[in-house]
Amino acid sequence: MTITRELPAAIILAAGVAIGFPSAASADGPLQPSPGELSGTYTYESDTGRVNTWVITPCGPGCADVAVTPVTDPRVAPYSGRALLNDGRWGMAVQYPEAVRCKPPNDNVTVPGTVVFAFDAATLDGTAVNTQSAPACGDPAEVTYVSGFSLAKVA
Repeated sequence: MTITRELPAAIILAAGVAIGFPSAASADGPLQPSPGELSGTYTYESDTGRVNTWVITPCGPGCADVAVTPVTDPRVAPYSGRALLNDGRWGMAVQYPEAVRCKPPNDNVTVPGTVVFAFDAATLDGTAVNTQSAPACGDPAEVTYVSGFSLAKVA
């Protein structure tokens, strides 16, 4: 995990917004994925050892709704977001109360903030940038933590 102090949260949020806007969903129910689209159940594994389950449902061309269930960290509640495809990369920005988890000896503490996920549509490898919105864990507000991750389709 890399800690970066120079990158303000506004830039991280702008990156999430720059990904694009979703298209309208079909009134006939969930849309079927186009080639290269995300659909199904995936295992998320970070280079820090966190493992989650992502259930992904298409919401239109280049759009996927993601429901995340934390598996290895009981301090984190399930959350969801909308991933958008732009130039061969998926991106999703999520604000939630457990965006950052402190390191020992304060590892029972979570901090609200934003996580921006970005990953390659072909390889499903990417990065997660966690930005805390309040001072905690011995760090000021807006400190960011960067980690790599990969997705693997399981169903």
